Amino acid sequence: MKNSHLLIIKVFITILNVLTVSIVALGEIENLPAPNKFNSTKTLVFSGLTWTVRNGTGNPGGNNWSDSSESVWVDNDGRLHLKIRQIDGKWHCSEIYTKVAMGYGEYRFYIGSDVETLDKNVVAGLFTYLNDHNEIDIEFSKWGVATQKKVGNYVIQPSNKAGNKNNFNLNLAGNLSTHRFIWRPNSINFKSWQGNSDRSTADTQIAEWNYFGEDIPVPGGENLILNLWLYKGIRPDDGKEVEIIIDSVRVKKLPDISDLTISVPENAAVFDILGKLNILGYKNNELNYSIIEGNNSGLFSVSENGEIVLEKQPDSETSPFEKFTVVASTGDLTDTAYVKVEIINVTETGINNARPVSGICIFPNPAKNTLNIHCNPGCGFEYQVVELDGKIVPVKETARNGHELTLNIEELNPGTYLVIIKLPAKTEIFKFSKN
Repeated sequence: MKNSHLLIIKVFITILNVLTVSIVALGEIENLPAPNKFNSTKTLVFSGLTWTVRNGTGNPGGNNWSDSSESVWVDNDGRLHLKIRQIDGKWHCSEIYTKVAMGYGEYRFYIGSDVETLDKNVVAGLFTYLNDHNEIDIEFSKWGVATQKKVGNYVIQPSNKAGNKNNFNLNLAGNLSTHRFIWRPNSINFKSWQGNSDRSTADTQIAEWNYFGEDIPVPGGENLILNLWLYKGIRPDDGKEVEIIIDSVRVKKLPDISDLTISVPENAAVFDILGKLNILGYKNNELNYSIIEGNNSGLFSVSENGEIVLEKQPDSETSPFEKFTVVASTGDLTDTAYVKVEIINVTETGINNARPVSGICIFPNPAKNTLNIHCNPGCGFEYQVVELDGKIVPVKETARNGHELTLNIEELNPGTYLVIIKLPAKTEIFKFSKN
């Protein structure tokens, strides 16, 4: 009876092992421990970045990892070498990772060796990783199938979800190839091409894929990882050591420019600088600028340093508010900013008194409950009270006597407003403060 119990236990363990192997056999969706859990201490500098060299044992593939300079090194030409090799009879893989998260932007990899003819059990990975649901991958592997032709893989984890993976043929013309992804808040664009040039052409492009799904990672704490490993931990089919060369890696952050609200003051002169775009991740002069929407009157331009410049004087036909969109770009990376401009034509009242302009004035200023508009006898006018962003604010008239009226502003929120007064021949704009 005891022996039969022992047999049952052994069978159960065997079945459990088979189930475990079948799960690992998916390969592409194996859990990958976060790099900062590897407790590695050895570092190297490659492509201007500091990388930690992994050692120990763990996924993907349940592999051994070596930080030996014979497994991972940068040569005299600045190229990175990653190698799978035997150490004391055991196969060891190689991996490096950054500890600095770089977030949205372009991640470009210049490969210096043939990744199309890798052994069927070898995987080369270029990717960002935070956890199993925040990962962007470019991988090259046959995943254990010698006849697999589509060696290239663009992957958003989890990869077993429909629409999160794109496989493609490499059809390399030589050893050199370039691969990149541009990570944006609402999309990820992958592209690969022959050679180590900065841009692809119709003749050199290998593949391209755009992802707009719901699994786009949110930046923060992720690592950039380069690795060479054995699928399911199985040794190379030919029993030979494997090496890849990465010539360089380039990471360019996505420009991040903030919306801007500016004013054209009464005494502004042509070519005056009215404001400057606020940009994160770049110096202003590192980007190119263009206005793509609005600015139909041609009043404004953007300098090479991101400054908003007055190109000509506003006139009586100019709207009191201008809105336009600025694009900041570097290569394929762009961001846009929405610029709102308040144009103070010729009138800005004082604080405690009214200053007549063409017979028109408003008072008191600041105002609390009521605001008066006064013009010369016999003049006729229309008016609007607006917020600084151009939104019209409804107000009630409490009294009107020919050339003067009183507005009830008691319900307005404290802040700064404009009164636009339209006369038959011109428009005057006044600013007032509501207490």
